[in-house]
Amino acid sequence: MYSGSTIVITGASAGLGAVFARELAARGAKQLVLVARRKERLEALAAELPCDAVVEAVDLTEPDAVASLIQRHSPDVLVNNAGFGTIGPVLKNSAMKMIDLNIRALTQLVEGWLPGMVERGRGGILNVGSTAGMVATPQMAAYAGSKAYVNLYTDALRTELLGTGVHCTCLAPGPVATEFFEVAAPGGMKPPGFVMQAPEATVRWSLRALQKNRAITIPSLPIWLAIWSRKYSPEWMVRMFMRIYGSTLVSMT
Repeated sequence: MYSGSTIVITGASAGLGAVFARELAARGAKQLVLVARRKERLEALAAELPCDAVVEAVDLTEPDAVASLIQRHSPDVLVNNAGFGTIGPVLKNSAMKMIDLNIRALTQLVEGWLPGMVERGRGGILNVGSTAGMVATPQMAAYAGSKAYVNLYTDALRTELLGTGVHCTCLAPGPVATEFFEVAAPGGMKPPGFVMQAPEATVRWSLRALQKNRAITIPSLPIWLAIWSRKYSPEWMVRMFMRIYGSTLVSMT
Protein backbone atom coordinates (compact mmCIF):
# COMPACT_ATOMS: atom_id res chain seq x y z
CA MET A 1 0.00 0.00 0.00
CA TYR A 2 2.77 2.45 0.88
CA SER A 3 5.65 1.48 -1.41
CA GLY A 4 5.55 3.48 -4.65
CA SER A 5 2.61 5.58 -3.46
CA THR A 6 1.95 9.30 -3.30
CA ILE A 7 0.94 10.11 0.27
CA VAL A 8 -0.39 13.33 1.78
CA ILE A 9 0.35 13.93 5.46
CA THR A 10 -1.34 16.85 7.21
CA GLY A 11 0.09 18.33 10.36
CA ALA A 12 3.49 17.13 9.14
CA SER A 13 5.67 19.81 10.74
CA ALA A 14 5.90 18.14 14.17
CA GLY A 15 4.67 15.33 16.41
CA LEU A 16 2.99 12.35 14.82
CA GLY A 17 2.99 14.02 11.40
CA ALA A 18 6.78 14.19 11.21
CA VAL A 19 7.03 10.60 12.44
CA PHE A 20 4.53 9.49 9.78
CA ALA A 21 6.70 11.15 7.13
CA ARG A 22 9.90 9.40 8.25
CA GLU A 23 8.19 6.03 8.60
CA LEU A 24 6.43 6.19 5.23
CA ALA A 25 9.62 7.31 3.49
CA ALA A 26 11.36 4.28 5.01
CA ARG A 27 8.53 2.07 3.67
CA GLY A 28 9.23 3.17 0.11
CA ALA A 29 6.75 5.97 -0.55
CA LYS A 30 7.29 7.47 -3.99
CA GLN A 31 6.30 11.00 -2.96
CA LEU A 32 5.26 12.60 0.31
CA VAL A 33 3.20 15.78 0.33
CA LEU A 34 3.94 17.49 3.65
CA VAL A 35 1.18 19.84 4.77
CA ALA A 36 1.29 22.28 7.68
CA ARG A 37 1.56 26.01 8.37
CA ARG A 38 5.23 26.13 9.42
CA LYS A 39 7.18 26.19 6.15
CA GLU A 40 10.65 26.16 7.73
CA ARG A 41 9.92 22.99 9.68
CA LEU A 42 8.46 21.30 6.61
CA GLU A 43 11.49 22.19 4.52
CA ALA A 44 13.86 20.84 7.18
CA LEU A 45 11.88 17.60 7.32
CA ALA A 46 11.75 17.29 3.53
CA ALA A 47 15.53 17.70 3.32
CA GLU A 48 16.14 14.65 5.51
CA LEU A 49 13.74 12.28 3.73
CA PRO A 50 15.09 9.70 1.26
CA CYS A 51 12.22 10.23 -1.18
CA ASP A 52 10.60 13.02 -3.17
CA ALA A 53 8.94 15.42 -0.72
CA VAL A 54 6.69 18.34 -1.62
CA VAL A 55 6.23 21.12 0.92
CA GLU A 56 2.75 22.65 1.17
CA ALA A 57 2.70 25.48 3.72
CA VAL A 58 -1.08 25.69 3.98
CA ASP A 59 -3.47 26.84 6.71
CA LEU A 60 -6.12 24.11 6.65
CA THR A 61 -8.59 26.30 8.55
CA GLU A 62 -9.05 28.27 5.31
CA PRO A 63 -11.50 26.39 3.04
CA ASP A 64 -10.21 27.99 -0.17
CA ALA A 65 -6.66 26.97 0.67
CA VAL A 66 -7.79 23.38 1.19
CA ALA A 67 -9.69 23.40 -2.12
CA SER A 68 -6.54 24.62 -3.89
CA LEU A 69 -4.49 21.88 -2.25
CA ILE A 70 -6.97 19.27 -3.44
CA GLN A 71 -6.65 20.56 -6.99
CA ARG A 72 -2.84 20.31 -6.96
CA HIS A 73 -2.52 16.70 -5.80
CA SER A 74 -4.09 13.28 -6.26
CA PRO A 75 -2.75 11.00 -3.50
CA ASP A 76 -2.99 7.26 -3.14
CA VAL A 77 -3.05 7.56 0.66
CA LEU A 78 -4.23 10.41 2.91
CA VAL A 79 -3.02 10.70 6.50
CA ASN A 80 -5.42 13.19 8.11
CA ASN A 81 -3.27 13.99 11.13
CA ALA A 82 -3.66 17.77 11.57
CA GLY A 83 -5.54 18.84 14.67
CA PHE A 84 -5.20 20.53 18.03
CA GLY A 85 -6.93 20.82 21.38
CA THR A 86 -7.28 23.32 24.19
CA ILE A 87 -7.81 22.78 27.90
CA GLY A 88 -10.26 25.02 29.72
CA PRO A 89 -13.98 25.74 30.14
CA VAL A 90 -16.26 26.40 27.19
CA LEU A 91 -17.05 29.87 28.59
CA LYS A 92 -13.41 30.93 28.12
CA ASN A 93 -12.40 29.09 24.93
CA SER A 94 -13.74 29.59 21.43
CA ALA A 95 -13.78 26.31 19.54
CA MET A 96 -14.39 27.64 16.03
CA LYS A 97 -10.79 27.35 14.83
CA MET A 98 -10.53 23.88 16.31
CA ILE A 99 -13.70 22.73 14.61
CA ASP A 100 -12.46 24.16 11.31
CA LEU A 101 -9.28 22.11 11.53
CA ASN A 102 -10.33 18.95 13.37
CA ILE A 103 -13.63 18.46 11.52
CA ARG A 104 -14.19 20.62 8.44
CA ALA A 105 -10.70 20.40 6.92
CA LEU A 106 -10.49 16.65 7.55
CA THR A 107 -13.85 16.08 5.90
CA GLN A 108 -13.08 18.42 2.99
CA LEU A 109 -9.86 16.53 2.20
CA VAL A 110 -11.63 13.17 2.30
CA GLU A 111 -14.42 14.40 0.03
CA GLY A 112 -11.89 15.95 -2.35
CA TRP A 113 -9.65 12.91 -2.83
CA LEU A 114 -11.86 9.92 -2.12
CA PRO A 115 -13.57 9.83 -5.56
CA GLY A 116 -10.20 9.41 -7.28
CA MET A 117 -9.22 6.58 -4.94
CA VAL A 118 -12.49 4.76 -5.55
CA GLU A 119 -12.16 5.24 -9.31
CA ARG A 120 -8.65 3.71 -9.22
CA GLY A 121 -9.88 0.88 -7.01
CA ARG A 122 -7.18 1.36 -4.39
CA GLY A 123 -6.06 3.78 -1.72
CA GLY A 124 -6.15 4.49 1.96
CA ILE A 125 -7.45 7.07 4.41
CA LEU A 126 -6.06 7.23 7.92
CA ASN A 127 -7.93 9.72 10.11
CA VAL A 128 -6.43 10.56 13.48
CA GLY A 129 -9.20 10.58 16.07
CA SER A 130 -8.72 10.05 19.78
CA THR A 131 -9.92 8.04 22.74
CA ALA A 132 -10.91 11.49 24.07
CA GLY A 133 -13.75 11.21 21.56
CA MET A 134 -15.08 8.12 23.33
CA VAL A 135 -16.01 9.82 26.60
CA ALA A 136 -17.33 13.28 27.51
CA THR A 137 -14.35 15.20 28.89
CA PRO A 138 -14.99 18.36 30.95
CA GLN A 139 -12.47 21.15 30.23
CA MET A 140 -11.92 19.60 26.79
CA ALA A 141 -15.52 19.58 25.61
CA ALA A 142 -14.95 20.82 22.06
CA TYR A 143 -11.86 18.70 21.51
CA ALA A 144 -13.63 15.55 22.72
CA GLY A 145 -16.63 16.41 20.56
CA SER A 146 -14.48 16.98 17.48
CA LYS A 147 -12.69 13.68 17.94
CA ALA A 148 -15.99 11.87 18.51
CA TYR A 149 -16.94 13.11 15.05
CA VAL A 150 -13.69 11.80 13.57
CA ASN A 151 -14.07 8.41 15.27
CA LEU A 152 -17.66 7.87 14.13
CA TYR A 153 -17.24 9.44 10.68
CA THR A 154 -14.28 7.20 9.91
CA ASP A 155 -15.97 4.04 11.18
CA ALA A 156 -19.05 4.72 9.05
CA LEU A 157 -16.96 5.66 6.00
CA ARG A 158 -14.99 2.43 6.24
CA THR A 159 -18.22 0.44 6.04
CA GLU A 160 -19.31 2.41 2.97
CA LEU A 161 -15.97 1.68 1.28
CA LEU A 162 -15.95 -2.09 1.78
CA GLY A 163 -15.42 -3.74 -1.60
CA THR A 164 -14.04 -0.61 -3.29
CA GLY A 165 -10.37 -1.40 -2.66
CA VAL A 166 -9.99 1.73 -0.52
CA HIS A 167 -9.01 1.15 3.09
CA CYS A 168 -10.15 3.47 5.87
CA THR A 169 -8.97 3.41 9.49
CA CYS A 170 -9.31 5.64 12.54
CA LEU A 171 -6.29 5.92 14.80
CA ALA A 172 -7.64 6.63 18.29
CA PRO A 173 -4.67 7.05 20.61
CA GLY A 174 -4.57 8.13 24.20
CA PRO A 175 -1.94 10.67 25.26
CA VAL A 176 1.09 10.62 22.96
CA ALA A 177 4.51 12.08 23.79
CA THR A 178 4.32 15.03 21.38
CA GLU A 179 3.97 18.79 21.81
CA PHE A 180 0.16 18.47 22.08
CA PHE A 181 0.02 19.28 25.79
CA GLU A 182 2.43 22.23 25.47
CA VAL A 183 0.01 23.73 22.95
CA ALA A 184 -3.17 22.77 24.82
CA ALA A 185 -1.92 23.93 28.23
CA PRO A 186 1.32 25.96 27.95
CA GLY A 187 3.42 25.45 31.05
CA GLY A 188 0.98 22.91 32.46
CA MET A 189 1.46 19.36 33.65
CA LYS A 190 1.45 16.31 31.39
CA PRO A 191 -0.39 13.03 31.96
CA PRO A 192 1.59 10.41 33.92
CA GLY A 193 4.29 8.66 31.98
CA PHE A 194 2.75 5.19 32.18
CA VAL A 195 -0.15 6.23 29.91
CA MET A 196 1.96 8.24 27.45
CA GLN A 197 2.49 6.50 24.12
CA ALA A 198 5.67 6.73 22.05
CA PRO A 199 4.92 8.46 18.72
CA GLU A 200 7.05 5.99 16.72
CA ALA A 201 5.19 2.95 18.06
CA THR A 202 1.85 4.72 17.58
CA VAL A 203 2.61 5.46 13.92
CA ARG A 204 3.82 1.94 13.13
CA TRP A 205 0.74 0.45 14.83
CA SER A 206 -1.63 2.68 12.86
CA LEU A 207 0.02 1.96 9.49
CA ARG A 208 -0.34 -1.77 10.09
CA ALA A 209 -3.99 -1.21 11.01
CA LEU A 210 -4.67 0.73 7.81
CA GLN A 211 -3.01 -1.95 5.71
CA LYS A 212 -5.32 -4.51 7.34
CA ASN A 213 -8.33 -2.17 6.94
CA ARG A 214 -9.12 -2.13 10.65
CA ALA A 215 -12.00 0.13 11.72
CA ILE A 216 -10.69 1.84 14.87
CA THR A 217 -7.32 1.09 16.40
CA ILE A 218 -6.15 1.98 19.92
CA PRO A 219 -2.37 1.47 20.13
CA SER A 220 -2.08 1.18 23.93
CA LEU A 221 -3.13 -1.67 26.21
CA PRO A 222 -3.73 0.54 29.30
CA ILE A 223 -5.85 2.96 27.27
CA TRP A 224 -7.71 0.12 25.55
CA LEU A 225 -8.50 -1.41 28.94
CA ALA A 226 -9.74 1.96 30.21
CA ILE A 227 -12.08 2.35 27.23
CA TRP A 228 -13.24 -1.27 27.57
CA SER A 229 -14.00 -0.81 31.27
CA ARG A 230 -15.87 2.42 30.51
CA LYS A 231 -18.34 0.43 28.39
CA TYR A 232 -19.24 -1.82 31.32
CA SER A 233 -19.18 0.76 34.12
CA PRO A 234 -22.31 2.47 35.51
CA GLU A 235 -22.90 5.84 33.90
CA TRP A 236 -22.87 7.64 37.26
CA MET A 237 -19.40 6.24 37.98
CA VAL A 238 -18.06 7.36 34.60
CA ARG A 239 -19.46 10.87 35.07
CA MET A 240 -18.02 11.13 38.56
CA PHE A 241 -14.60 10.03 37.33
CA MET A 242 -14.67 12.46 34.41
CA ARG A 243 -15.71 15.30 36.74
CA ILE A 244 -12.64 14.58 38.87
CA TYR A 245 -10.49 14.27 35.75
CA GLY A 246 -11.81 17.60 34.48
CA SER A 247 -10.85 19.24 37.76
CA THR A 248 -7.34 17.81 37.35
CA LEU A 249 -7.11 19.30 33.87
CA VAL A 250 -7.98 22.73 35.27
CA SER A 251 -5.00 22.48 37.62
CA MET A 252 -2.76 21.85 34.61
CA THR A 253 -3.42 25.25 33.08
